[in-house]
Amino acid sequence: TATEHSLNKFADLMIEAKEILSKARSGGRTPDLGTFAEQIDQMITDAVQAANTKFNGKYLFGGTQTTDAPFILAADRSAVTTNPNGITGEIQVLVNDGTLQTINIDGQQAFQGTAIFTMLIQVRDAMRAGTVPTAAQFDAVSAQLDYVSAQGGKAGLTMKALQMDDEFLEQQGNQLESLLSVDQDTDFAAASLLLKKEELMLDAALSTGARLIPRTLMDFLR
Repeated sequence: TATEHSLNKFADLMIEAKEILSKARSGGRTPDLGTFAEQIDQMITDAVQAANTKFNGKYLFGGTQTTDAPFILAADRSAVTTNPNGITGEIQVLVNDGTLQTINIDGQQAFQGTAIFTMLIQVRDAMRAGTVPTAAQFDAVSAQLDYVSAQGGKAGLTMKALQMDDEFLEQQGNQLESLLSVDQDTDFAAASLLLKKEELMLDAALSTGARLIPRTLMDFLR
């Protein structure tokens, strides 16, 4: 769920970037381009933060390297690099006997490495230099939006698969409990009645014996 939420947030940023580029291409005035460039610059910060989302103290998009930030924005904001130890790898959990489910989307899959960030930086620098974004850059932002949205959909499908696994395991647990109940559980009401019946039979036997034995002994003595 956290992965899907983060990817959807990233997709929203791409939607904003697309709108900014559309305005920049329709206006074309240099002062406006400077403003748009600063908006994209802030968006780069927000995008890196979204890509470095943590859940339960672990980075979602770091692959198997969950303790180090997967993406690093340079101090001069000229580039975004990845964790030198890597941002790839699957994290799997056992969801059934012999069945493993991958529960993460690594940074390479989610954002094509640093491709998205590099594209945003290029757009920002171009507008700072007074250059109107090109049609190719606009199309690139659109393509990145579609890509991240698809990854968010993938995370949603994984979540649904895990929910189905959970329901299946719960059903299996209920079936096993039912089988164990048939085999092991005691019907306490029936057992109590049977015990009472046995007690009455024992009392009757002892009472009868108590009456017969003395009479038999007296007869023997006579």
